[in-house]
Amino acid sequence: MKAAAQEFWSQHDDLRAVNVGVTFKGRVPRPRDYRAFIEEVAAFVRQHSGELQQKNKNFFPSASSPLMHRYLAQLVLRTDSHAEWYSNFSGGWVARPNDSKIPDTVKDKSKKKFRPTNELWLVIDRGPHMSEMTLELDGVEDFRSIVGLDRSKFDRIFVLTYTGTYEWARTTDDWRQL
Repeated sequence: MKAAAQEFWSQHDDLRAVNVGVTFKGRVPRPRDYRAFIEEVAAFVRQHSGELQQKNKNFFPSASSPLMHRYLAQLVLRTDSHAEWYSNFSGGWVARPNDSKIPDTVKDKSKKKFRPTNELWLVIDRGPHMSEMTLELDGVEDFRSIVGLDRSKFDRIFVLTYTGTYEWARTTDDWRQL
Protein backbone atom coordinates (compact mmCIF):
# COMPACT_ATOMS: atom_id res chain seq x y z
CA MET A 1 0.00 0.00 0.00
CA LYS A 2 2.83 2.38 0.82
CA ALA A 3 4.24 2.10 -2.70
CA ALA A 4 0.80 2.62 -4.27
CA ALA A 5 0.15 5.64 -2.04
CA GLN A 6 3.51 7.23 -2.74
CA GLU A 7 3.05 6.75 -6.48
CA PHE A 8 -0.41 8.33 -6.28
CA TRP A 9 0.96 11.23 -4.18
CA SER A 10 3.79 11.85 -6.65
CA GLN A 11 1.26 12.32 -9.46
CA HIS A 12 -0.62 15.12 -7.69
CA ASP A 13 1.14 18.44 -7.10
CA ASP A 14 -1.26 19.44 -4.33
CA LEU A 15 -0.41 16.32 -2.30
CA ARG A 16 3.38 16.06 -2.71
CA ALA A 17 4.17 18.18 0.35
CA VAL A 18 1.73 16.41 2.69
CA ASN A 19 3.14 13.81 5.06
CA VAL A 20 0.56 11.10 5.82
CA GLY A 21 0.60 8.76 8.80
CA VAL A 22 -2.11 6.11 8.87
CA THR A 23 -2.78 4.28 12.13
CA PHE A 24 -4.83 1.19 11.39
CA LYS A 25 -7.31 -0.26 13.87
CA GLY A 26 -5.98 -3.75 13.23
CA ARG A 27 -6.95 -4.50 9.66
CA VAL A 28 -5.71 -2.95 6.47
CA PRO A 29 -7.60 -2.73 3.19
CA ARG A 30 -7.22 -5.55 0.70
CA PRO A 31 -4.91 -4.82 -2.23
CA ARG A 32 -7.91 -4.46 -4.55
CA ASP A 33 -9.19 -1.67 -2.27
CA TYR A 34 -5.90 0.27 -2.09
CA ARG A 35 -6.79 2.73 -4.84
CA ALA A 36 -10.20 3.62 -3.38
CA PHE A 37 -8.69 3.94 0.11
CA ILE A 38 -5.85 6.17 -1.12
CA GLU A 39 -8.29 8.34 -3.09
CA GLU A 40 -10.43 8.72 0.03
CA VAL A 41 -7.38 9.81 2.05
CA ALA A 42 -6.45 12.24 -0.75
CA ALA A 43 -9.94 13.77 -0.72
CA PHE A 44 -9.70 14.14 3.07
CA VAL A 45 -6.26 15.79 2.80
CA ARG A 46 -7.57 18.23 0.18
CA GLN A 47 -10.58 19.05 2.36
CA HIS A 48 -8.31 19.85 5.34
CA SER A 49 -5.33 21.34 3.49
CA GLY A 50 -5.92 24.80 4.97
CA GLU A 51 -5.48 23.41 8.49
CA LEU A 52 -2.13 21.67 7.86
CA GLN A 53 1.19 22.94 9.18
CA GLN A 54 4.68 21.52 9.77
CA LYS A 55 3.49 20.17 13.12
CA ASN A 56 1.56 16.87 13.17
CA LYS A 57 -2.21 17.20 13.31
CA ASN A 58 -4.30 14.19 14.29
CA PHE A 59 -7.62 13.45 12.61
CA PHE A 60 -10.14 10.78 13.52
CA PRO A 61 -12.10 9.52 10.51
CA SER A 62 -15.86 9.84 10.52
CA ALA A 63 -18.52 7.80 8.77
CA SER A 64 -18.45 10.30 5.90
CA SER A 65 -15.22 8.56 4.81
CA PRO A 66 -16.35 4.90 4.86
CA LEU A 67 -13.03 3.15 4.12
CA MET A 68 -11.08 5.42 6.44
CA HIS A 69 -13.75 4.96 9.12
CA ARG A 70 -13.61 1.17 8.71
CA TYR A 71 -9.82 0.78 8.81
CA LEU A 72 -8.24 3.80 10.53
CA ALA A 73 -7.95 4.64 14.17
CA GLN A 74 -6.35 7.96 13.24
CA LEU A 75 -4.79 9.90 10.41
CA VAL A 76 -1.74 12.09 11.14
CA LEU A 77 -1.07 14.88 8.64
CA ARG A 78 1.55 17.61 8.31
CA THR A 79 3.30 19.54 5.59
CA ASP A 80 6.89 18.61 4.83
CA SER A 81 9.22 19.14 1.88
CA HIS A 82 10.27 15.49 2.25
CA ALA A 83 6.77 14.10 2.73
CA GLU A 84 6.11 10.37 2.89
CA TRP A 85 3.30 7.93 3.58
CA TYR A 86 3.81 5.73 6.64
CA SER A 87 1.72 3.44 8.82
CA ASN A 88 1.76 1.47 12.04
CA PHE A 89 1.75 -1.75 9.94
CA SER A 90 4.68 -2.29 7.63
CA GLY A 91 3.89 -5.84 6.58
CA GLY A 92 0.94 -5.31 4.30
CA TRP A 93 -2.39 -7.04 4.03
CA VAL A 94 -2.96 -10.19 6.07
CA ALA A 95 -6.09 -12.21 5.41
CA ARG A 96 -8.76 -12.80 8.03
CA PRO A 97 -9.97 -16.42 8.16
CA ASN A 98 -12.92 -16.04 5.77
CA ASP A 99 -10.88 -13.84 3.40
CA SER A 100 -7.99 -16.28 3.36
CA LYS A 101 -7.46 -19.32 1.17
CA ILE A 102 -8.97 -21.64 3.80
CA PRO A 103 -12.38 -22.05 2.09
CA ASP A 104 -10.71 -22.66 -1.31
CA THR A 105 -8.21 -25.09 0.19
CA VAL A 106 -10.98 -27.11 1.84
CA LYS A 107 -13.01 -27.14 -1.38
CA ASP A 108 -10.03 -28.23 -3.52
CA LYS A 109 -8.90 -30.92 -1.09
CA SER A 110 -12.48 -32.26 -0.89
CA LYS A 111 -12.26 -33.14 -4.59
CA LYS A 112 -9.42 -35.58 -3.97
CA LYS A 113 -9.93 -39.31 -3.46
CA PHE A 114 -8.63 -40.62 -0.15
CA ARG A 115 -8.28 -44.17 1.09
CA PRO A 116 -11.05 -45.31 3.47
CA THR A 117 -10.55 -44.21 7.08
CA ASN A 118 -12.56 -43.83 10.28
CA GLU A 119 -12.05 -40.07 10.22
CA LEU A 120 -10.62 -37.81 7.55
CA TRP A 121 -8.65 -34.83 8.81
CA LEU A 122 -7.28 -31.83 6.95
CA VAL A 123 -4.43 -29.80 8.42
CA ILE A 124 -3.81 -26.36 6.92
CA ASP A 125 -0.54 -24.72 7.86
CA ARG A 126 -0.30 -21.05 6.90
CA GLY A 127 3.21 -19.98 5.94
CA PRO A 128 5.59 -17.52 7.65
CA HIS A 129 5.31 -14.87 4.93
CA MET A 130 2.80 -12.05 5.41
CA SER A 131 0.89 -13.01 2.26
CA GLU A 132 0.45 -16.57 3.59
CA MET A 133 -0.66 -15.70 7.11
CA THR A 134 -4.13 -15.73 8.58
CA LEU A 135 -4.94 -13.07 11.16
CA GLU A 136 -7.59 -13.91 13.70
CA LEU A 137 -8.45 -10.86 15.77
CA ASP A 138 -11.44 -12.36 17.55
CA GLY A 139 -10.20 -15.94 17.80
CA VAL A 140 -12.83 -18.61 17.20
CA GLU A 141 -15.41 -15.99 16.16
CA ASP A 142 -13.35 -15.15 13.07
CA PHE A 143 -13.36 -18.78 11.96
CA ARG A 144 -17.12 -19.11 12.40
CA SER A 145 -17.54 -16.83 9.39
CA ILE A 146 -16.18 -19.61 7.13
CA VAL A 147 -19.17 -21.30 5.51
CA GLY A 148 -19.60 -24.59 3.69
CA LEU A 149 -17.27 -26.78 5.73
CA ASP A 150 -20.11 -29.22 6.40
CA ARG A 151 -20.17 -29.94 2.65
CA SER A 152 -16.52 -31.03 2.67
CA LYS A 153 -15.25 -34.61 3.00
CA PHE A 154 -13.47 -33.85 6.24
CA ASP A 155 -14.48 -34.81 9.76
CA ARG A 156 -11.99 -32.38 11.28
CA ILE A 157 -10.15 -29.38 9.89
CA PHE A 158 -7.18 -27.88 11.69
CA VAL A 159 -5.75 -24.47 10.85
CA LEU A 160 -2.35 -23.57 12.23
CA THR A 161 -1.94 -19.79 12.45
CA TYR A 162 0.78 -17.56 13.81
CA THR A 163 -1.07 -17.11 17.11
CA GLY A 164 -2.65 -20.53 17.62
CA THR A 165 -4.25 -23.67 16.28
CA TYR A 166 -7.96 -23.91 15.54
CA GLU A 167 -10.10 -26.99 14.96
CA TRP A 168 -13.44 -27.42 13.19
CA ALA A 169 -15.31 -30.67 13.89
CA ARG A 170 -18.16 -32.08 11.83
CA THR A 171 -19.82 -33.45 14.99
CA THR A 172 -20.29 -29.93 16.40
CA ASP A 173 -20.12 -27.94 13.14
CA ASP A 174 -18.14 -25.41 15.14
CA TRP A 175 -14.61 -24.16 15.77
CA ARG A 176 -12.51 -24.20 18.90
CA GLN A 177 -9.02 -23.02 19.74
CA LEU A 178 -6.66 -25.76 20.88
